[in-house]
Amino acid sequence: MEKILKNIRKIGFAYGDGAYDQIGCYEELYKRKARPIIPPRKDTRTDRVVWTPAEQLKSLNAKAAKDFGTSSWKVGTGYHRRSLVETAMWRFKKNIYWKSFITQHKKPKSRNSN
Repeated sequence: MEKILKNIRKIGFAYGDGAYDQIGCYEELYKRKARPIIPPRKDTRTDRVVWTPAEQLKSLNAKAAKDFGTSSWKVGTGYHRRSLVETAMWRFKKNIYWKSFITQHKKPKSRNSN
């Protein structure tokens, strides 16, 4: 996470999928005063004692998702925007790259002289 954020000066919110629900990610985001919007993993515990500010962020995030339900949490935090952006990028790549791929890999028409 540190390498990803190295050249970014200011971060307000950091959206990530469940793969980023790790204490190391929360620590990096805390250092940069960013608000993590990361859905907790299904096996995340909400009953453990937290010591560091990063652990508190992770714990609060998990508790909110558990208390409100994942769907409500996603809408309330704006997490659904991340999936909208992903969908838009997928469509863009599909239209640009797929058309290019098809154009480059078209088989030449054979000429049949019957």
